[in-house]
Amino acid sequence: MKKLAIFGATGSIGVQTLKAIELYPERFSVFALTANKNYKLLLELCKKYKPQYVALADGNASKEFKKNIPKGTKLIEGDDCLEIIAALNGYDTAVMAQVGISGLLPTVCAIKSGKKIALANKEVLVTAGSIIKKLLKDNNSEIFPIDSEHSAIWQSLRAGNKNEVSSIVLTASGGPFYGYNKNQLDAVTASDALKHPTWNMGKKITIDSATLMNKGFEIAEASFLFDLPENKIKVTVHRESIIHSMVNFVDGNTVAALAKPDMSVPILYALSYPERLKGYTDNLEFDKIQKLTFLSVDSENFPCIEICREGLRKGKSALAAINAANEIAVDSFLNQKIKFTDIPKIISDSFKNFSDIDLNTAEEVLSLDKEVRKFALSLI
Repeated sequence: MKKLAIFGATGSIGVQTLKAIELYPERFSVFALTANKNYKLLLELCKKYKPQYVALADGNASKEFKKNIPKGTKLIEGDDCLEIIAALNGYDTAVMAQVGISGLLPTVCAIKSGKKIALANKEVLVTAGSIIKKLLKDNNSEIFPIDSEHSAIWQSLRAGNKNEVSSIVLTASGGPFYGYNKNQLDAVTASDALKHPTWNMGKKITIDSATLMNKGFEIAEASFLFDLPENKIKVTVHRESIIHSMVNFVDGNTVAALAKPDMSVPILYALSYPERLKGYTDNLEFDKIQKLTFLSVDSENFPCIEICREGLRKGKSALAAINAANEIAVDSFLNQKIKFTDIPKIISDSFKNFSDIDLNTAEEVLSLDKEVRKFALSLI
């Protein structure tokens, strides 16, 4: 029986994780659930999955939840409630499904307590990749990627040795605006940007997909996860989202992972590794697939990938600064304070001012994060 603590349980990945493990009650149990503000859904999940512990990061939501807390479930309160949950004994794997920098400290605490990490939170490795890698080694911990792209790379790499890899290829759906020119992008709205052509995700990740920032973050993640330099990580636009990513080997072979665009597939693989368990998704029927296309990234109109590449090459605080500015810019766009095309401008200006600072601890990352957010807000 593998016991799970699911951080961000009320979000898209959290809910899909719970649905996936329902198939195997003899293999998986829920030890703890956390959420930000959605106490009503968390209450429903607690009644269904009966975790021993829960936490709500928002204090007001925590007070409301307490009024109807289910018998047998203990509520952890306070500003450090997520870190307390992460450091608890009694579970095996932390599913890091919450969005944003808030996932950093809980991940650090889970690693330090020797837990395995099923990682869906991009920002953990983007902001603190070198710090996390050292902690994993020091605490005999391991990351199992949940992102469909990194899961595909992880699986494909099993076909050869590390020294046999010539490059990896991350695929991108291209988001809802692929093919748009600058004038068209200037006019798009948040409502337009939230209409992703393939995936059903939370608002912030959907906007990141529209700007292609999510692909820039995935380049950084892949570099840390698979110990590859930036120039060995390629990106191609693949509108069908059938090939989730590929590995090119030195002998001319390319190994790819193909599946229907359903997040339950990489979620279940991350939790069951090294086994494969049958989920809700059937295999592809190739005679029904009309075509698989591969297109170039439009770096001129979608510059976020190149901004992330520059940040990865520069190192130090660059990626943490990019992430902080991006969170402010995305939130401002969603609240109709800036245009879609302002997002990369704000990120670029912020990154240039905070890209050369040494970061050695998660606390230093969070301190920088606050400073960059203030600067980005001043630009808006």
